Amino acid sequence: MPGGDFAAFRAELARRRPWLDSGLMRRYSRAYGTRVERLLGTADSMCDLGAEVLPGLHVREIEYLRREEWAVTPEDILFRRSKLGLHLPVEATDQLAGWLAGHPADAAAAARA
Repeated sequence: MPGGDFAAFRAELARRRPWLDSGLMRRYSRAYGTRVERLLGTADSMCDLGAEVLPGLHVREIEYLRREEWAVTPEDILFRRSKLGLHLPVEATDQLAGWLAGHPADAAAAARA
């Protein structure tokens, strides 16, 4: 963040991505900082984030975490990377495990695992 001004960073993110849900914008900006642009990529609508696999966790974030942060397991995604596991019911880990089993990571991500 240029100058370390987090409020200005979030305001600029909101200006560039007005379609982004305010709760996600807040979480993404805190969790990813300037890497949020890598996560969002060419997305220009909430639909571009893909299905909401768990509350607040969209396919695009899962793909980003697999590709960029080498997340492999539900625990990697929910606890080590996004911290969403701290706020979701216990069964969320099993739900995400089922989703991951049905949606294997691409070959490049699998090679890094």
